[in-house]
Amino acid sequence: MAVRGKSGFTAIELLAVIAIVGVLMATTAPLLGFALNEADAAASSRLLHNHLYLARSTAIARRADVVVCAAEGQSCTQHTDWSNGWWVFIDNNRNRRIDSGDTRLRYGEALRGKIRIRQGSGGRGRSIRFKPAGDAWPSTTFSVCANADSQSARAVVVYYTGRVRISANRPGNRKVACDWY
Repeated sequence: MAVRGKSGFTAIELLAVIAIVGVLMATTAPLLGFALNEADAAASSRLLHNHLYLARSTAIARRADVVVCAAEGQSCTQHTDWSNGWWVFIDNNRNRRIDSGDTRLRYGEALRGKIRIRQGSGGRGRSIRFKPAGDAWPSTTFSVCANADSQSARAVVVYYTGRVRISANRPGNRKVACDWY
């Protein structure tokens, strides 16, 4: 006759499993946080890059001045913090402000709370004007940071020629600092 055993876990087995899960979570949590910061910074920098590229291509196609500026509600602000969003518009009177005669092309929505975008130094004012030839004034660099994490930071660089590129904190690239976060 076969003896039937009881199925289930003993308290020692359960504690061992809980300990192993705890160690795994403790070692992978920082990596998960870094991966999320990396993804958020990459997505936000691509969004800004795409809007700057749209501004340049529209300036060339329509033979008009197109401005990208930090948003403050329905208008532009002169602050270096672009975390609240930005406007892309055709600046018909060339005053770098959104007026009734200007055509709004796109609004870059405010980003997640932990992403911060700051425009670096460059020229007059804080907006960027793309001229009909495709060149930009001023050239500037944006720092895109997630949770003050410089490892996952990105730079969105705008050159006088109108070229826009994204640079990550990788060996050989200029370091993007998030010490202002």
